[in-house]
Amino acid sequence: MKNSAYKAVYILICLSYIFLTSCVRYYSPLGRTVIPDQRIVPKETPTEKIWQTNDLIIEYQSTSKGNSLFLSGNITISDRIIYSYPIARTFNVYANLLNVAGIVTSRHNLRASAATFTGTPDVIPFSVTLPVQPDFSAFAFSYDGTFSERGLKFKRRADEITIFYQPYVN
Repeated sequence: MKNSAYKAVYILICLSYIFLTSCVRYYSPLGRTVIPDQRIVPKETPTEKIWQTNDLIIEYQSTSKGNSLFLSGNITISDRIIYSYPIARTFNVYANLLNVAGIVTSRHNLRASAATFTGTPDVIPFSVTLPVQPDFSAFAFSYDGTFSERGLKFKRRADEITIFYQPYVN
């Protein structure tokens, strides 16, 4: 009886480990390959560009010098989201740094989470200097967020929308 109880606990621990590691793989971009047309190759001179999805527009300037990537610009969330769901419960925009093969080696939040906002601003500025690996070749944007038509004290799911973009192949 004692051995079967130990076996059951051991099997439960093993299954939990497998489940948790698969969840981490799903949610973590590290080691994932980015779609080729979403890879942004920075230049040594400042370059202004626009990156856009149905949810937001990022007007940005990028420069790569030595072991650093400089990114600055403005994030504008789509009117269709802001007018219907003006409160940001969470909102994160990331720069995924890629190696030569287009694989994510690190991910950096371009701004603090917007969970403390009482209303989401029309334009969200950002300016970051990111350390890059020797094999750095490009970056890609990704984002996730939950917006609500009411404040943080309301928990009804019908009152919110979740947005996200993941530029990964696998």
